[in-house]
Parts: sequence; structure tokens; C-alpha cells
Amino acid sequence: MPSPDRLKSRYIGSFQFMFGLGTAVGPMLGGWMFLQLGQLVWPALAVGSLLATVLGLAAVRTRTEPAAPAATAASHPPRKRSRPTTPEATPKARPPNPLHVHRWSKERSGNGTHQCPPASPRSTAA
Repeated sequence: MPSPDRLKSRYIGSFQFMFGLGTAVGPMLGGWMFLQLGQLVWPALAVGSLLATVLGLAAVRTRTEPAAPAATAASHPPRKRSRPTTPEATPKARPPNPLHVHRWSKERSGNGTHQCPPASPRSTAA
């Protein structure tokens, strides 16, 4: 995979930015170099291009990773089960949520009694 999906937009934006920068700055820099160096600008550009090629190839070369040792059954412990297998190991009902908001309403009950929404089936397990 050349790049993670979450970074593709950043890579494309950087790529486009560098082309835009080269289009804007390149002619100005080339004209200035030609005025300063005259006909020697061409060998200077050749050396700069060769250096950029070497650095570019060094940056994108593929790295070989050392081979991983073969896994043996003795080197890895057995995996634990992710779910409980016995009824005693099943989780109990959760305690009430301390952030639960209680509503008091005289309009609904007439006497100011406590009005909570009905409990979900998951929270009523005993």
C-alpha cells in the first residue's frame, strides 16, 4: 500500500503545492541565475538536477526488512476466549448511571412526583 487512506489528501495537496511553487518561482530563479552566471547556468542546472535525482532515489528506495523467525506453537501461549463461557462469568447488570438526569414535573403527574423515562431492557437485568 503506497500510503494510508487517511493521509492521501495531504500527499496530493503537497504534490500539487510543489508543482505550483515550481511554476511560480522557477522562471524568476532561472532568469536571475542566467543574469548572474551567463552561459554557466546550464552546467550548474545539470549538477543540481543530478543531485536532486540522487536524493530522490535515496528517499524512495525500498527497504528490505529482516525475515521474521518462524512462529512455533511453544513460543505463543494459547489465546484467551473473548467471551465468558459459564453463566457465573457473565457480567452482572450495570449500576445506575450517576449522570442520569431526573425530571420533576407537576404538569404530568399533578403532584410533583419523579418522572424518568422507561428503562431500557439492558439496564433492567437482575
